[in-house]
This record gives sequence, C-alpha cells and structure tokens, in this order.
Amino acid sequence: MSDSDLPDPPVAGTKFLESFKEEFEIGSRVISLETGEMARFANGAVVLGVEGTQVLSTVSAGKGDAVRDFLPLTVDYQEKQFAQGVIPNTFMRREGAPKERELLCGRLIDRPIRPLFPAGFYHEIQVMASVLCSDGKQDPDVLAANATSAALMLSDIPWGGPIGVVRLGRICGQFVVNPTTDELSLSDLNLVYSCTRDKTLMIDVQSREISEKDLEAGLRLAHPEAVKYLEPQIRLAARAGKQKKEYKLSMVSEQIFEKVRNLAEAPIDAIFTDPSYGKFERGEALEKITQDVKSALKEECDEQSLRALPKVVDTVRKKVVRKRIISEGQRIDGRHLDEVLCTVTLGSPQDAQRLDSLVGPPTKRFMLHYSFPPFCIDEVGKRTGLNRREVGHGTLAEKALVAVLPPEDDFPYTVRINSEVMASDGSTSMASVCAGSMALMDAGIPLREHVAGVSVGLVTDVDPETGEITDYRILTDILGLEDHLGDIDFKIAGTRNGVTAIQLDIKPAGIPLDIICECLEPAHKGRLQILDHMEKRLVCREIKMIGILLD
Repeated sequence: MSDSDLPDPPVAGTKFLESFKEEFEIGSRVISLETGEMARFANGAVVLGVEGTQVLSTVSAGKGDAVRDFLPLTVDYQEKQFAQGVIPNTFMRREGAPKERELLCGRLIDRPIRPLFPAGFYHEIQVMASVLCSDGKQDPDVLAANATSAALMLSDIPWGGPIGVVRLGRICGQFVVNPTTDELSLSDLNLVYSCTRDKTLMIDVQSREISEKDLEAGLRLAHPEAVKYLEPQIRLAARAGKQKKEYKLSMVSEQIFEKVRNLAEAPIDAIFTDPSYGKFERGEALEKITQDVKSALKEECDEQSLRALPKVVDTVRKKVVRKRIISEGQRIDGRHLDEVLCTVTLGSPQDAQRLDSLVGPPTKRFMLHYSFPPFCIDEVGKRTGLNRREVGHGTLAEKALVAVLPPEDDFPYTVRINSEVMASDGSTSMASVCAGSMALMDAGIPLREHVAGVSVGLVTDVDPETGEITDYRILTDILGLEDHLGDIDFKIAGTRNGVTAIQLDIKPAGIPLDIICECLEPAHKGRLQILDHMEKRLVCREIKMIGILLD
C-alpha cells in the first residue's frame, strides 16, 4: 500500500471525528443536518441544507470564569457573495461591514435562543452563521436559526433547547409552510415562528392587514410544524453531541437572597406605590436602594456575591411588581409620554435603496430609519454606525407601514421616513409607527389606511416546583420598567382591518401559545383607541389648513 492510499492522520492532540447526518421532511422539502465535516474545532458546528441552500452555524464559549452579571451572547450572521457565485461589487471586491439584513438575521437567531441559557450563566458565547451556498429559492435566515439550535445541542454549553423555527406564508387564503421566495412574493403573510416542544419563544410577522382570527390560525399551524425540527436535532445530539460541561454559575446563596429581600423589599414597594415618582426620580431612588444593600452586606459577601447583588435587588423588584399587579391589580404609576419626531422625504425612483442580498428584491423604495440618541433617556453615549437595536426597531416600523403604501404603478416615488426619538419611556418603535403614519398622511401620500401600534406585556406567577404558570395578567401599552420587569414585549401594529407587523420577544424559557393568542384581543382594542385619536388629530389639522387657505 502506498502512502497516498493511507487515510489522513488525525490532527495532533485532537480526536478523529466521524461525520453524522440526519434527514427529515417539512413542508414537502427534505432538510439535512450534518456535523463532523466542517469547523471541527468549534464547540458545536452544524451544516443545515435545503435543496441548493446550505448554512453553516458554529458556537463557541469563552474560557475561564465569568466576571460579569449578564450573558454576553453575540450572534454574527453573514451572507458572502460566493454563496451565489458572484464577486462583490465594491472597490476592494470584498464584503464590508455587516448589512442591515445580516444584522436582522442575527437578531432573528439571537431572540429565540437567548431565553434558554440557564440563570446565572454569564460566560461569553459567540454564534457565527454563514451561508455556504444559495439557490435563491429559500431564505437562509430560518435555516441558520435551526442550524444554531442544533449546534448548541451538540456543544458542551448548557442550554435548554432544542428549538424549532419555521416560516409560514399565505397564498389565496391557504397557508404555506416554508414557502420559497417566489411563493413569498405572492403571499400576504410572512410569519416566522420559534418554539420549544410546548412553548412559544419568538414571533416575527409582516402581513397585509391579516385579521387576528387568521393570525391565530397561522400561529396554531406553525407550532406543530416547528416542533418537527426537534427530534432530528435530539437524534443528532445523541449520536455526535458532547457531554454538557459544568460551567460555574453566578448565583448567590439563599441566605444572602433573604437578607437582600429583607433590606430592599419594603423600600422598593414604597417607591412603586408613590405616584409622585416619575421615570428618572424612580430610577434614582431604586439605584440608591441597590447601593444601600451593597453597603449593608459588603462585609458578609465574597467578591462574586457582591458583584451579583444588583441582579438580586432587580429580582426583588420583579417580585414586588408582580405581586402588585397580580394580587392587587395595580400597575406602576408615573407613565411619561414617548416623544418621536417623524419626517418624510420624497425622492425619484432612482433614489431607491439597492439591496445586495442573496434573496428578495434588488431594490427598496420605502425606508424608515429609526434613531435612538442617548439624550432621549438622559444618558451619555457615542453615535456609532449601524446599531442592531435601531435597525431592528426601524425595520419593524417599516414593515408595519409598507402594507398601506399605494402600489408602485400609482405612486412611483421613493419614500424615506426619519424617526428621531426625543424622549423614551416605553415602546418607541410603536410610537414610530403612529408618528410615521401621520407624517405620511401629512406629506400627502395616499395611504389606504392609518396604521397604529401598541406594545403588550405579560406578568406571570410561576409554580417554583413545576415551572408552570399558575396565574398571569396581560398589560396593554407597557412603559419601560414594565417591559424590563415583565415576561414579554409583544409589539403589534396594524390598521382597523388587520395586523401588518408583529414582533414578540420573550424573557423566560417560553410562554404557552394559548396565552400569546389571548394577548391579540387587548392589543386590537388598544390599537383602535390610538387610531381614533390619530384620526381626530389629522381632521383638526385639515380644518386648520383649510381655514388658513380661505384667509
């Protein structure tokens, strides 16, 4: 036997890995999960393929002990032009900074996986998802999210998955599971749904005024379809997965927690029951309680426990707020108004934005650019490039408004909205929807309907033994603190005829779908109320303008 006939020796210091593959079918398409061929040094790596599209997702964990009080999870999604056999059309012929679409796809992966990391797990985690090849028929974003779930299952990182992520369209009233890009262009619904076996984790919707009843039907269809992704991941992890590592969690003892509760509970309750406190006064008072607790327990706590005390005080805040809302039916007082300035600029068709993405249209004629300067919450910060949060909020508002724009044949102009947040104490993305709709009407653009948005929250009471929800309250038009201390941020925008955009983010490890669907009705009522006020305001302005012209 010659040397060329011998197999390649394993790399020194590493174990020779075998490749594993799982295949399954969802929505008439065969999906494959593979590991062991690429990125073998990564903690977890999976290639997910559907027909001519393949996505590689890898996960890695930072070394050493965590010295922070938050989870530094980074998700980088990249679409390189080689995936469709094209050289980048840039001066250097290289990919540049992440595009908006790449940032949005990264958020789509981050949102469902983040709630499933264990409490107190603050080690640095990096997810990198790359499109290897694309036939243009499948949007790689959902594939990347499922590949990331499978990679986390294979890794030694503690995580409460797997999850399934599915896209749903609707053509001529019929739902389509995992539609192609051509089918999506005919669809009046683009719904991305993520879940565990029995709980919802994330929802993202763009639609053309779909009714709440039809939306609920779509969600109930999407759940069992997304669950189909779970078993193949479990089987792959059983064959090729690593044993989960015992990472050190940043937790305090029950004794320290009780001392913090005894010190902080009464002062926190007094702040939340005093209606004279506004956003900043309340924040300063709560921060003073945190500092007082740290000073009182400084001698009793080690360095790690001392570092975790602000998180423990925050947990006590949550318990106080939940008790007031669920037991006493009292929400936090002192709601401040959001202030958003929306301006509209019209341009020619040549001003449309060029989109260098693997799927979707080549240009975009309607843009909403959202800006959240630090002064709107009285902080000091730097104005940098594209901010993931700003891009996400702007895109949500853009999805909500694009559904009511006139067809391009009737209105061929390029439209840009700038949404500048002047003051923030709640959902400024939904305020941007309302202000953007009014600005478009004021600019003389013939919208079919007004669009308004409202953010819905949820506060739950959970059985500590089973982890099941025993009681809950749905909150409409939540302020910033209720968003922080609550369990969900459910942003719903639409017209009187139906929903045009949704974004659901969840903090615990999932919420039952029945509760999520129950949130649609109060959101609908709140949206109609806001639309009433918007329409009155515009009518008053029109009367005023007519008076000026007559004079």
